Amino acid sequence: MSDTASTASSKSNGKKSINKDTPLSTEYAASSPLYLHHFDNPGVILVTQPLLGDNYPTWSRAIRMALDAKNKLGFIDGSIAKPEDASTKFHQWTRCNSMVLSWIVNALSPEISNSVIYTATAREVWDDLRERFSQKNAPRIFEIRRAIANHTQGNSSIASYYTILKGYWDELSSYISLTSCTCGASQSSMNHIQEEHLMQFLAGLNESYFGVRSNMLLQDPLPTVNRAYSLLLQDERQRSLQPVITTSLDQSAMAANRQQSQKPFYHCKFCDIDGHSESRCRKNPASKNYMFCTFCDTAGHTQSHCKKKNGTAKTNSSSSRTTSTGSFIAATTSTPAAPTLTHEQYNQLIAMLPSGKNNSMANFAGNPLCFHSSFNLSS
Repeated sequence: MSDTASTASSKSNGKKSINKDTPLSTEYAASSPLYLHHFDNPGVILVTQPLLGDNYPTWSRAIRMALDAKNKLGFIDGSIAKPEDASTKFHQWTRCNSMVLSWIVNALSPEISNSVIYTATAREVWDDLRERFSQKNAPRIFEIRRAIANHTQGNSSIASYYTILKGYWDELSSYISLTSCTCGASQSSMNHIQEEHLMQFLAGLNESYFGVRSNMLLQDPLPTVNRAYSLLLQDERQRSLQPVITTSLDQSAMAANRQQSQKPFYHCKFCDIDGHSESRCRKNPASKNYMFCTFCDTAGHTQSHCKKKNGTAKTNSSSSRTTSTGSFIAATTSTPAAPTLTHEQYNQLIAMLPSGKNNSMANFAGNPLCFHSSFNLSS
C-alpha cells in the first residue's frame, strides 16, 4: 500500500527520480557538457586563424570562447574530470574528449598538429601548447606598449589604423586586471585608460587631420575614443568625395576650353589646300569668294593683289629706300672732321689772350684742342 502511495505521490508532483549512476536522460542531455549535438563532428573548424606560434594569445582566446559556446570548456581547464572506467559516464566522456581534441587539432598549423596528435586528452594538449607558446606577461606587455607607441596611420585608412590599435588595447587589457570597488576608484581608473587610448589614437594620425584633432582636444570633457573614431571616419569620407568633385569640375572646364580652342578642320578638294572649304575657295568658280586676275589670267586673286603686276613697284620702292639710305650715309661720311691745333698755333693763340688768363689756360698745355670748322683763325 505504501508503494502505491509513493507512486501516486511522484506522479502528482510531475517529477521523475533520476539515479546518479545511470546515464543522463534525454530531457537534461542538452544542458550537460557530455551532450553532443548531431551537428558536432570531428571536422568542425572553430577558429578561422590556426595557431602558428606568435598568435597564441589571440588564438587561445578564440578557442576558449568557441568551446565555452559549445559547453566544452571544462575539458581543457580540468573542471570536467575523467570519470572512473567502471562509471556509466566514462564512454560519453571519452567521446566528448575525442571530439574536443579533434577541434583543437583542426585549429593548429600542420607542423604543430603533428606534435600533439598522439596526446591522449584535450587538457594535456592545451597545457602543452600553453607551456610552449605562451609568454610571460611582462615581456609581452612591453612588446604591446612599444607597438602602440610606434603605430601610426601612414598610408592606412582610419578604419584600418583604428582596428590594429584596438587589437593592441584589447590584448593589453587581458594582462592587466582592475580591482572592482564601490568607492569610485575603479571608474576613475577606467576613465584614465579611456583618455590614454584617445591620446594614443590621436597621436598616430597623419598631419592632414590636424584641424579635426585640435578641435577634439579643445573639447571639455574630451570625447571618447569611439566618438573620436566616428568623427574622423566621417571626415575621411568627406575628404574622399572632394577630389572627385574637383576632378570632375576640372575635366569639364578642360573639355569646354578644348571645344572652344579647337577650330574645325577644313580641306578644299578643289585646290587641294588645307584651311578653307570648297564653298569658300577663291579659285573655285562656283564659290562666292571666287577671284580672277585679268593681268596674269590666274584664279585666286585680283589685280590689286597680283604679285606679277605689283612686284616691280615694290622693287622700285625698295631700291629707292636703298638709294636714299646710301645718300644719307655718303652725306654723313663726307662731313669734314673738326681741325686740330698744332703746338705753334696754340702758342700764337695763347699770346693773343690777356696776360691775366695765362695761368688758367696753362692747365691745357700739351692738350690738343678741337674746334668747329667755322672757327676762323685769322680773326
